[in-house]
Amino acid sequence: RVVPSHDPALGRSSIWFRGDSRLNFGEGFALEAGTGISLNRLSQYGIGRLRQLYLDEFFFAQTYVTLTTPVGITARVFWNMETANAELAVEPPGAIPLVTRDLETHIVDADVNYRTQFHFGVDHNAAVGVSYRWKSIEWNWLDADHTQHHVAAYLTDTMQLRRDLQAVVNFRLDRHPLLPNIQYSPRLALAYQPTERSSLRGTFGVAFRSPTFLESYVDLPLSVPGLRGVSGLSLGNDNLSAERMLTTELGYRNQDSDYFALEVTAYVNLVDDAIVSSEVSAFTLRDYTAGVAGYSDDIAAFSVGQVRNQNEAARFM
Repeated sequence: RVVPSHDPALGRSSIWFRGDSRLNFGEGFALEAGTGISLNRLSQYGIGRLRQLYLDEFFFAQTYVTLTTPVGITARVFWNMETANAELAVEPPGAIPLVTRDLETHIVDADVNYRTQFHFGVDHNAAVGVSYRWKSIEWNWLDADHTQHHVAAYLTDTMQLRRDLQAVVNFRLDRHPLLPNIQYSPRLALAYQPTERSSLRGTFGVAFRSPTFLESYVDLPLSVPGLRGVSGLSLGNDNLSAERMLTTELGYRNQDSDYFALEVTAYVNLVDDAIVSSEVSAFTLRDYTAGVAGYSDDIAAFSVGQVRNQNEAARFM
């Protein structure tokens, strides 16, 4: 089955509006505010094990307020809201219908940072800040409605070590409600300019990716190829660890010539604790008697097994 469309060749259609304003108080104080909305109809490819989706009503709204002061303090608050209805663009014969109704997400983010320039041994251009984020979701693909509270602190400093040598240091701490430990993200970058139009740079850093709502809380029946009366379950895991990546990069760029430019880059990325779906595990008679598995009137099928998100023990390079 193919989702009907007035124009099958249409990849995306959108109606949007945006408005921004700025008020200067004088003496370096400024207040900015804006809002924007969009209504889209589009296709979206692969979310995990899912195939192409067709989003018939994807609504997005964003509102923000920013206050800038002459002493280097900036405060910003924004609110994002999304709603959508979606289904499979192509539904194989006998497949379990996969329909999203009343998907609604909200993100409220508040950030305060302080920027300054000073000389301490060398010239510094530094910024320090804290942020708070509230997230909520209502989605029939999840086991229930959920909210989360995130907090973070960060520091960045650009140092001019010499006329031809610059260093950038970044450090960030994040607190995720489902992770037992505070996540850290350090990064160091060095840039050396042997000539005015050439540079040699090196970076080293550690990054992480927190589990998403879908990876933590999904509870979705999956079709079994060729068998309409049975289904598998795709289940989330709220005990996942964050994915972590260690990255190292070395690059050289030369634009001394007016006829050609040269750029060479070498990098290594090491990924640990990648979040993947486990192998299918079949339900036993004990699962049926305990009510873990059984017949669902909503999809007219028996659940016979499950896949659950988990952290991969291997290291990817």
